[in-house]
Amino acid sequence: MLYFWFVTLCGLFYAFVPSIARWIVHKLFNESDQEVNLKKELRNLIKERSSVNPVETFAVYARINRKIDRVRERLGEINQDNFKYIYKIRLIATVILYGLISLVNFYLIWNYRTVPLLKVPSNWLDPFGKLALQNDTGLGLIPWLVISASMGRVVMHIFKKDTAIPQKEATAPKAEAS
Repeated sequence: MLYFWFVTLCGLFYAFVPSIARWIVHKLFNESDQEVNLKKELRNLIKERSSVNPVETFAVYARINRKIDRVRERLGEINQDNFKYIYKIRLIATVILYGLISLVNFYLIWNYRTVPLLKVPSNWLDPFGKLALQNDTGLGLIPWLVISASMGRVVMHIFKKDTAIPQKEATAPKAEAS
């Protein structure tokens, strides 16, 4: 029975690899002090601009707008660097996790391909009983890996909205339309 649960967890783990990679990025990536200070400065400048009347004091309003543009430009450069860093970490984590699960699955298939995973009546698996049954003795390893990975993807799709891991995705600020 332990063999059954281990194979099931391997199949389910396959569906959770993207979420685990996002979690790893979330834990490894922190905003720099410079980025935090620039965001704070941008909020303060926007507050200051909202308190200035553009018609009466146009020069002050224009100066604040130029400062805001410079801060947004610096934030955009930092965000580009962060995006590259996040992408590299996420790609490396995804490759390592998929490689690890692939090695475990290869080991299981190589060593336990002739061992039935579950003994079930053949009529339970109709109309695909002949494909899933192994020597008419029980459910085979490969069909169960496919079933458990598929069920893992369904579970992830259902619970993705409720259990989404917050992401710190770096995107460049949008340019304002004139």
